[in-house]
Amino acid sequence: MIELTPEAQAKLAERLRTPPEETPGLQVRRLFESGDQLVRFYLYTDVVEELAFASRYDGRYCAAVLTGGYGVGPERGFIEVTGFADLEYIDSLDELYSVLRPACDAVIRKADPAGDVVVGMFVGAPGSEARLDEEMARAHLTLFNVPFQPVLVLDPDSRSLALCSRGPRSTFFDAAFSVVSAA
Repeated sequence: MIELTPEAQAKLAERLRTPPEETPGLQVRRLFESGDQLVRFYLYTDVVEELAFASRYDGRYCAAVLTGGYGVGPERGFIEVTGFADLEYIDSLDELYSVLRPACDAVIRKADPAGDVVVGMFVGAPGSEARLDEEMARAHLTLFNVPFQPVLVLDPDSRSLALCSRGPRSTFFDAAFSVVSAA
């Protein structure tokens, strides 16, 4: 086990976020119970609404990098999805990697140490029933190698939404999540 110096612990604590439940002005609604899930996921409703609009807009697939932050609450760690960057429309899911790679690089290059970071990926996939497919998994495994980084899949045709994640050295699972909005 790695032990952090007090200075390193303080720097880490500065970067971790406060759980949305403890943030004045925010309302959290759990859509699914997380049970023994190791990490909680929080999706901000304005982000989901924008991604839903974008996925209906063109009729093609679309993809974006999810941004947000990491934190530790009283019960467990969590990931907040508070934004997205570089949404692109594509004709085939085979294009996911080629679209998401430069988007990830751009977010990382302009990252503010106190601001949002890359937390996962979004795919708008008409006709998918919001199911993670092989090409989505391949792009995720290549670009998002931090455990629990989510894949948010939205099918505008069936109005289905799924959040998938994976732990260290494990397979993808459908993750429980909560939505966050202004109180």
